[in-house]
Amino acid sequence: MSAPSAEWTTSKTFTNPVARKMLLAGTGIGIVAVLISHVVGLFSIFGGPSSINAYSSALHSVPTLVWPARLLLVVVFLLHVRYAVYATLDNRAARPVAYARRKYQKSTVLSRSQIWTGLVIALFLVYHLLHFTIQTIDPASGAAVLRDSQGRPDVYQMVVRGLQHPGTSLIYLIAMAAVAAHLSHGIHSALQTFGAATQRTLPLVIKGAVAAAALCFAAFASIPAAVLSGLVKLVR
Repeated sequence: MSAPSAEWTTSKTFTNPVARKMLLAGTGIGIVAVLISHVVGLFSIFGGPSSINAYSSALHSVPTLVWPARLLLVVVFLLHVRYAVYATLDNRAARPVAYARRKYQKSTVLSRSQIWTGLVIALFLVYHLLHFTIQTIDPASGAAVLRDSQGRPDVYQMVVRGLQHPGTSLIYLIAMAAVAAHLSHGIHSALQTFGAATQRTLPLVIKGAVAAAALCFAAFASIPAAVLSGLVKLVR
């Protein structure tokens, strides 16, 4: 018996709901890994201008690695969005007839709102890239214009200037709340998909996912909170 062709195998992979769910979970885990590394780097802001500017300078010193990494992240993010849409459609297709009175027995508010928190995150990502990466929202305060005493892009001053406006910080806090809500369901769902959570251990896994999401929110929220409180402020 001949082996299935690569074309057939690929087609089955991308149309099989289980395979698509695994791709959704896998890309989600990749994004979580990027989030962790990102917040660890951002924490250098608490070390002052020299600390975060040195971190940023080192990170961007090898553009041949930075840009491929960014492109890879974009691809992973777009794949995650694609398979999230597929998962939503697959779930609806599995129950084509709407109930006269909808009853949610196993699903939760967080699981049902995944597509909406994901949309908020996607919109925020565009804003964040325009704000701190492309630096078109407030170009006069961008690191491409501001330089520190060593001539490096002044990321510290850019971040503080950007987040010292309450409205801007509120946008970031709302976005991080959406990230936390998305993660609290997404983490344990991904673990279930890969068989790392059984029926017996699921309650503990769910609690762990909620705790991890809360920690993520606290970590990211601490930066705008520190700026607004004056703990982290402009250095004259």
